[in-house]
Parts: sequence; structure tokens; C-alpha cells
Amino acid sequence: MLLGFLKGIQKTRRHLVEQNSDFPPTKKKGSNTTTSTLARPLKVIIMSATIDAERFSQFFDDAKILYVKGRQHPVTVFSSQQPQEDYVESAVKTSLQIHAKYPLGDVLIFLTGQDEIENMQAQLQLYADDLTPTMPKMMICPLYAKLPPNQQQKVFQTTPPNHRKFILSTNVAETSITIPGVSYVIDTGFAKIKRFHSMAGVEELRAEAISQSSANQRTGRAGRECPGKCFRLYSQDTYNSLAKITEPEIKRCSLSFAILHLLATGVQDIFSFDFMDKPELDDLKFALVHLALLGALDSGSKINALGRQMATLPLDPPLARCLLASFEQRCASEMIDLIALLEHSDTLLVNTINTRELAQEARRKFIHRDGDHLLLLNILKAYQTVAENSQSQITSKIEQKNWCKENYINPKALSNVLESRKQLRDRCKRLGLDWTQSSREGGSETIETSAAEEDSAPILCSLLAGLATQLAIRQPDQSYINPITKVHVKIHPSSSLYSKGVETFIYHELVHTSSTYARMCSVIKPVWIQDQTTLFNSA
Repeated sequence: MLLGFLKGIQKTRRHLVEQNSDFPPTKKKGSNTTTSTLARPLKVIIMSATIDAERFSQFFDDAKILYVKGRQHPVTVFSSQQPQEDYVESAVKTSLQIHAKYPLGDVLIFLTGQDEIENMQAQLQLYADDLTPTMPKMMICPLYAKLPPNQQQKVFQTTPPNHRKFILSTNVAETSITIPGVSYVIDTGFAKIKRFHSMAGVEELRAEAISQSSANQRTGRAGRECPGKCFRLYSQDTYNSLAKITEPEIKRCSLSFAILHLLATGVQDIFSFDFMDKPELDDLKFALVHLALLGALDSGSKINALGRQMATLPLDPPLARCLLASFEQRCASEMIDLIALLEHSDTLLVNTINTRELAQEARRKFIHRDGDHLLLLNILKAYQTVAENSQSQITSKIEQKNWCKENYINPKALSNVLESRKQLRDRCKRLGLDWTQSSREGGSETIETSAAEEDSAPILCSLLAGLATQLAIRQPDQSYINPITKVHVKIHPSSSLYSKGVETFIYHELVHTSSTYARMCSVIKPVWIQDQTTLFNSA
């Protein structure tokens, strides 16, 4: 989207230069006089280690390409002779072969997610515990988003003498971070990719074959510090058949946020906007329908006052609508907290294979009768109470850290929640939205006297305003169906509402794995849905 705007600005600037024209007159701050400036061409410099330079050059009218060679050591690539039926098992065997045959140097293994990482970690640990005294020690270090920060840091610590580190990672280690000491890479050839199916409103997370660009990035991780080796668990023919680049995110995500902001900036026709990677027509249409159902558009797909207000918030349209509704319900303080929690909910709860049952038991006290959104608020309230009851700021930090450990909560994620909350409060203040006066209990800045403790209806009604398209109603056969998309859904096993048999609920997201599961669910009273009658009739 940004590149499309830049290209349009370049075109306008170029036209002004050709006409030897000035920019439109502007007033100096604090003065009534106007000044004009001679128009100059706009230069755009795009730098990246991973982009397809040719495509970017073509988009910007055959712009020049400059390659800067990095300090990369040579990497020898080994490919499998035939496809691997179980790439996790093959990765285990390859790891052990490296440990037995090759000089010391850490091994980076690319897997698709936490389940595969924990599976391989358990298998490698069996061998690590049974090594002969003459063999170097094996250190198995997992790396994925939900892993506690102290365990993630082990990946970056210097490997002790006569040890070899095996780093089992998702594709976060592909480009986002650089891990020192890696001499060997094992590439399974897969990564988990999110895809949004607009017609069903379902986000699917599944393992897919990577692109050649990703494969090359993974290979390069073995040559950062010295010559290295990359073991691809797929054949050269398979590599040749891979897509050259990873499909751009704009072609596999919900477009509601992007379209709302295009309309807010004055773009009249989104279908003719110069996207670098143009989304599918159906996805653009769905985004308009979704925004209309949220009340952001008038007839003719024109943005209205509510839509413009939603666009001023740094949130996805559904959450922006929830926040604005919370001012009417007088629970904006709680909604800001909840939105900050939702932003970091994927990493908030520590849930490793060794601690899963203990964590579930420890967090049982936070369960709220109305579901997962209120459960999150209860966690934040309890965390803040620890600080409020402490004798000093120093003891407060220690006690909060211990509290997180006891309750299997990620302290870094909670710290990020508080920072996100501060930013959102500041944004509301700049927009003239007084969240301190919106709390149902007289404007308390904490949740201590909030609606989460006594009456959750205002919070749930605010959520319904933004998540009304993300609703599930129980059918006579006890299954659930979204009345708008007609998609059959199940409550995810991780939800506190799982197996509760609730009649109606809203959800934060749908994820399709073996079935279509609703995650982050909360109970909604059927009578509240009557306020959304117009929405359902228009679906």
C-alpha cells in the first residue's frame, strides 16, 4: 500500500517538474504569508536483503538496481536424493550424523511449529543423555514465540567448550534474528503460513512448502561466521519446483485494515489503486462488505464519520469498533486493557510440553464464567494487584516476576501489554477520547474496580459491536454455526468455554487445522444480538 502511494507521489512530482511548477503555496507557522517551493523529483531508495529486486524495479518504472555484496562465507549444500516421508525423523537422523562426523559447530534446524520442535527435542534428548564420554555434549535449545524469554536467551549464549548446540527453530530464525556460532543448517523445506479465506472468514494456519528465496535465506544462516554446510531434506528437483519468492502477505491476509485506511486517505476507487501485488477481486469486495457491516461505510462504499474515527486508531477495524463502543458502554479502561492483552495473547501464556498440566492448574483461578476475554482481564488485574500490595518498587518487580513464574505467565509479554496499553491510552487522549472517565466505576486506571469483577455485560456488549460478524450460535444438533458466513465452528480445546455447551458466543479468530476452531471465545446473551438485526438482515 505504501509503495502504491509513493509511486503516485513520484508521478505527481515528475509532472510538476516537467511543467516547471511549484508545490501548492503553504503558510509558515505563526505567519500569514505564503511561500512557494519549486517542485523537485521524489527519490525513493528501497533496501532489503530478501526482496525480489527485479519486481520492485519494474513496479517503479524500471528503476536502477544496486547490489551490495555481504560478508558471506561459502556454504556447501547437500540435498536429499528422494522425498522424506517424515521430515522430523529425517532431521533427527541428520542431526546425529552431523554430531558424529563433523567438527564442532552449532546446528540450526528449521521446523514448522512448537509441536514439531517439542517432538524433536524429546527425541534428541534421549540420545544426548546416552552419549559416550568421548563424544561432545549435546545442548538442545528450542526457539519459538511462546517459549519463555529466559529459555529463548539460551539460544544466543556462547556454546561451552566440547559442546554442540542444536537449535530447533521456526522460521523466525530465517531473517528476523541472527544466531551466533551456527555452522550447520538442516532445512526441512516447510514453514507454517497463515492464509485468510475471505468468503468463510477463516484464517488457516498450515505447513506449506517454502519458496526458493526462503531456502536460500536458510542456507545463508550457515555461513555468517565461517564456511558452513546446509542439509536440505528435499531433492534438487523439489527445490527447482518451489515458487521463487514467498507469496506477499497482502495476498493471504484480511484486507479490512488496508482498505479502511485507503478510503480514509481519500482513495475513491480501491479497485484501481496501484498495488504492487494486487489482491484478488473477491478479497477486496469482502473487505468492503466487512467494513460496511461494522458501520464504517455508507451506501456506495463511502467512508463515514465512524469509519474515519476507526481509522485514527492503530487497530484492526473490529477492535477499533470495540474500543469506540466501549466509550458508550462506559468501560473504555477495561477495553483498552483487553485490546493490549489480545495483541500479545499468543505469547502471554507459557505452555510447554513439560509444564502444560501444571500451567492449566495454576491458571484455573483466573477463569471467568463468561469466557476467555474476561479471563485475560483477570490475569492482568492479579498481576497489578501484586505491585499494589508491594512495599517498594524494587520488591514489586521481584514479586511480579515470581508471580509470573508461579502462574506460568510470560513476564516479557506482560511488560509488552503494559507498553501497548500506554500507547493506546495516549492515542485516545490525543484524539480527545477521555478513557479515564469512561470506566464504569468512576474512572479508575486499574481493573481493581472494573466491570470484569462484577458485571461483564458492558465489556461483552462492546466486544459484540466489533465482533458481530464473528458470532456462533448453537444448533439443534449441538453444533455451532456462524449465521453470516454459514461456517460450522468448534470451540478450541484451549478455551475456558470448551465443553461448556453455551448457547451463543463471539470469538476473536477462527483457525482451521483438522477442523475450524474458534479461539478466544466469550458468552453472548441472545437478547443482545437484537441490536444487530440490521447487520444480520444485510448478510
